[in-house]
Amino acid sequence: MSHLSFEELSQFIDKELPNWRMAEIKEHIDNCPACKEKLDTLLLIDQSIRETYKEYNTEKFSAEVLERVESKPVRYSFRLKLATIGVAISLAFGITFGFLRSTYRENLEEEKYKLISQHYIISSGDMGIIFISDK
Repeated sequence: MSHLSFEELSQFIDKELPNWRMAEIKEHIDNCPACKEKLDTLLLIDQSIRETYKEYNTEKFSAEVLERVESKPVRYSFRLKLATIGVAISLAFGITFGFLRSTYRENLEEEKYKLISQHYIISSGDMGIIFISDK
C-alpha cells in the first residue's frame, strides 16, 4: 500500500470512513513510520484547533454582536444626505427631459408628415427628399 494522503488521514481522525477502511488505515499506520508521523502532526493541529474553539463561546459572541448592532442608531453623514439629494434631483431632471424629448419628437414627426402631405415627392435618395409644392 502507498502512503496515505492528508485527506485520508483527516477523514480517519474525524471517523468519516467506513469501518473496514478505518481498520485498513489503522493497520497501515502501525506499519508505516512516515504515515504515523503525518497522523501525529494532523492530530496536533486538530487538537489545537479544537482547544481554540473551546475557549470561545460562539453563542455569547452572537449575542454580543447583535447587541452592538441593535444598540447603535444609524447616523447618516452630511455627504451621504447630499449625495442622496443629488441623485434624486438627477433622476427628476432625467425623467422630465426624457418626457420633453419624446413629446418634442412626436410633434416633430407630426409636422414632418403634415409637410409631406402638402407636397408631391419627386425624388428620394441618399441626399434627402426633393419636394415640389402645389401652391
